[in-house]
Amino acid sequence: MSLAGMMLHASADPARWLAEGDELLLGFQIPEGQWLLGLKARIVWKRQGMKNLLGSWAFGVEFYDTSESEIRKLLDPAAAVSAPMP
Repeated sequence: MSLAGMMLHASADPARWLAEGDELLLGFQIPEGQWLLGLKARIVWKRQGMKNLLGSWAFGVEFYDTSESEIRKLLDPAAAVSAPMP
């Protein structure tokens, strides 16, 4: 995840209905505040068959019509506790 967008993983079933250019509203539960954060995103690429345990499809989405401060409510706490991948 970055200020510009993020990569999402999905199983094959929902991926059939999503295409580049589709717009999404992504909802995130923020534990500290007990509220829901909604980020508007647009699919900019998708790939099938990525070797990943999180799902057989991967999507790149870019955020739009969302302020940097809203994105940081999710990004900053996640960056503080994340560890580098092995």
